[in-house]
Amino acid sequence: MPPSHQRLESPYDPDARYNIKRGCDGSGYKIHLTEICDSDAPHLITHMTTTVATITDVEVTDEIHVYLADDGLLANENLVDRGYIRAALLATSQPAHGVELIGPIHEDVSWQGCAGQGFDVDSFTIDWENRQATCPQGHNSVRWKPHLGRRGHPETYVFFSPQHCLPCPVRNLCTRSKTGERKVTLGPREEHEAIRLTRQAQQTDSWKRRYMTRAGIEAAFGQGLRRCGLRRTRYCGLDKTRFQHELTTAALNIIRTEAWLTETPLAKTRTSRFRRLRPQ
Repeated sequence: MPPSHQRLESPYDPDARYNIKRGCDGSGYKIHLTEICDSDAPHLITHMTTTVATITDVEVTDEIHVYLADDGLLANENLVDRGYIRAALLATSQPAHGVELIGPIHEDVSWQGCAGQGFDVDSFTIDWENRQATCPQGHNSVRWKPHLGRRGHPETYVFFSPQHCLPCPVRNLCTRSKTGERKVTLGPREEHEAIRLTRQAQQTDSWKRRYMTRAGIEAAFGQGLRRCGLRRTRYCGLDKTRFQHELTTAALNIIRTEAWLTETPLAKTRTSRFRRLRPQ
């Protein structure tokens, strides 16, 4: 079978593509919504993007910022889902667009990070000016090798000396190699530091309270599904589906404006009957 971005899913709609996300699969398109989340204003949808289903969320983040900036609607902060964040965007969104990208970043996928113990990349002190790293035991690296990684992304291999690594008393917390030394892989400096700062910040209560403001965007999708049938496209083709989504978001904005003018309170988060049985 050809890859999903090339494979035709339906003879009636040549633009529809297959996608699977968090265990849910289907054929069609994706919609990305941006809304205002200020407490003193109606939560209007300020931008809508429709893509084929094989386009990942992170691929549209920068595009959304450009469109919002052109329309004069780009805020100082953009609270996003984990899928819309990567290191390069964290490092460039502020200088390129003047917007702070706020959202949880993926945790360290190394075995040290997954296990929650041992010396991951953040345990090493990086001296970028002198192109050297220092391990938790105080030993300096002996080799600094920049190269291009997967898909041409710049990376740096940092090697440590075997004479320090082999007899190290905490070697089992640093590497699983039986005979080799520790090697650390670094991304570009701006991306590395952005990841480190974000991972530290998202563990704090202040960051969590700040990010809670984003919870309302899920209600926008729910409202679109229940009131406008957002999950099912009425037309064939990407252009016509995008037009349907534009009409849907316009309708949602009319509904939300009416609710704001009539001072209709926002609905509370739905709780299942089973969950309501749980003691406080």
